[in-house]
Amino acid sequence: MKVGSSQINNCWKRLWAVALVMLPLLVIVFIPRPPIGGAQFLIVPTIAFFCAIVIFSPFNIKSSDTNIRFVYPFLFLILLQVLLMTLSQYINYSEIRTTGIVAIFRPLLPVLLLFTGIIYAMQLSKKSIYKGLYFSAVIIILGQFVISFTQAIDLPLFTSLYGAEKSRAIGRIFRVTGSLENPNFFGFIIIQASLIILLLGSGKKKFIWLTIATLLILASGSRSQLLIFPVALLLGTVLSKPKIDGKLLLKSGVVMLSGFILLFIVIFALSDTLRYMAQIFILFQGDLSQISSIAVRFSMWESKWATFLNDPSLYKWFIGLGSRPEFRVADNDYFYMFWHYGAAGLIIHISIYVSLFYLVLKSWDIKLKSLALTSLVLLLIVGAQSETMGGWGYPLTVLFFVGLTFTPRSKSFTINRYALIRKKSK
Repeated sequence: MKVGSSQINNCWKRLWAVALVMLPLLVIVFIPRPPIGGAQFLIVPTIAFFCAIVIFSPFNIKSSDTNIRFVYPFLFLILLQVLLMTLSQYINYSEIRTTGIVAIFRPLLPVLLLFTGIIYAMQLSKKSIYKGLYFSAVIIILGQFVISFTQAIDLPLFTSLYGAEKSRAIGRIFRVTGSLENPNFFGFIIIQASLIILLLGSGKKKFIWLTIATLLILASGSRSQLLIFPVALLLGTVLSKPKIDGKLLLKSGVVMLSGFILLFIVIFALSDTLRYMAQIFILFQGDLSQISSIAVRFSMWESKWATFLNDPSLYKWFIGLGSRPEFRVADNDYFYMFWHYGAAGLIIHISIYVSLFYLVLKSWDIKLKSLALTSLVLLLIVGAQSETMGGWGYPLTVLFFVGLTFTPRSKSFTINRYALIRKKSK
């Protein structure tokens, strides 16, 4: 009887460990985003509160050989960024929008996700982390499919929970956004889930989930995410191998190219329905200005650059113009940081990327390293058309993945309730 109780207890512990890994991703993806003004001011604190509970809970953390000092450069850069943002907002206080002051706290949220991942990495077994990531990816793909299906048939089943302002039902200019409101962010999350399935899944099931993921990205109408999708899968495959295998690289490239050609055929055949995605064929004509979203971005960038250059302030080149209403949206991560926080802000911003790559490259777990590295590369690429690391949503999952790469090899470090403390090996 005691043996049976012990087995049940261990089973519950394993299930709880898997659930802990799943929770951050599921909270980020499925937290309600109602179509009401100011909803983001409820979403962000909720995610932060969840992470704080994990970080400051009295976990019985296992000792490990993870060197937490590798995080110090990243934390130093985040501190510099917060100080610079505060200075820029203060100097430009008469011009910044009412909610601009909240932007100062934006870098702190990814830090909470990073430390949540680190604590999980040091506390939980690698098997639990793998299972938690895999099951969360399956739930994300399945959940987004269900929500997107209701948007596709114009069934207002989830509209009170998730804003669908940018989604369009079949019969109009078809596009879905799932629970994430924005088609580009929706596609980015689906790519993250697909990478997890590819790296941690096995057998034929993972191809079923990858097929559903492909259909979701196709339905999102996000041309950029569709183009990035095969690149992400190929990069993830290559990085997940100890050595570059020429045959595997060639085979993967052929499979993904074939899939890409098939997708193009589908888009062409359904061009009347997939009108957003059908604009991808304009790429072959070489005139990007004919793509509606790119034309709008070009026009917006030209206008905002004119506004920036016409401002008489001399300090704008160094610390930017703060969170002014004119620069609330930039659709470019690098322009956004420069306009808001100047050359100093952009340099710190790029340095944060470098520090994160440095963190991940220190990891010994090749699958988690591949997931995090590929995700960081995607952030850099997507930053050309969205506020990624400088925004609120994109860096959350990625920083959590970076934290998980701290999975230890042996025992020489520990964590107490409030701090990370190094212990000498006995």
